[in-house]
Amino acid sequence: MSSKIVTLMQRGGGQVLGKPYIGAIFVELAITIPAFAATLYYLHDIPKYKRTYSKMKFCANCMISILQNISQERSDKRVTFTDIKNSVAASYLTIYPANSEFNTERNTAIFGHVPMGFIYLVKGNSNGTASILWGNRFHMAYTSYSPKEITIDTDFYTTLIGRYSNVAPSLICPDLKIGNGENKIIIECGYHYYNYTTAYKFTGGQNAKNVPSKSAFGFLTLYPKANNLYSYFNTIVIFTPKPGVLDGVPQQ
Repeated sequence: MSSKIVTLMQRGGGQVLGKPYIGAIFVELAITIPAFAATLYYLHDIPKYKRTYSKMKFCANCMISILQNISQERSDKRVTFTDIKNSVAASYLTIYPANSEFNTERNTAIFGHVPMGFIYLVKGNSNGTASILWGNRFHMAYTSYSPKEITIDTDFYTTLIGRYSNVAPSLICPDLKIGNGENKIIIECGYHYYNYTTAYKFTGGQNAKNVPSKSAFGFLTLYPKANNLYSYFNTIVIFTPKPGVLDGVPQQ
């Protein structure tokens, strides 16, 4: 036994702890450390995990409110892709302060992750089925050369929505209820965090590959799981659009 360990195991008067005392210490550590980890998990990580989903759902509801009202003072009530971009930027401010929702340079973000989600128009059919009429992904230009840009595209790799036509509504989304001729909008909000390659970084210079999801999202012991590699905390909200707002593909 090294002199340092002997010194640490000494009590007052210089007496070295005997084997029974040493064994008791290790038993206490074996009990205390897992108990401490469990405390962190249940008192910090689980509540934070639930709050994160709640925040994402609030973000989706904010986006709904904006889209429902942004065009009401215009003669043409149809929502545009610019309206959708603005609704995304404004809604995610509930999660990202100031401009932190945008990348600062190519594949680089302040928190390492940025917003990403999807918006769909669903039509109810006469035979009780439903069809996706259109859909798009939105994200904060994580692979763009231009910071502070919102990209609209058709990359559906990480979506939770079934992009089908003439199928039971539940195959599109388990919570989807839709009648004949009815339109529904589905908004899916989430985070984009890609730490499987060295291509993505934090604005401070740290490579995302060296930062596990636990640390990136502020957990102590819990590792959030991605939906297909890089999409986290995807949350779905369904609503009926006001007449003329989202009856077809949005205007450019």
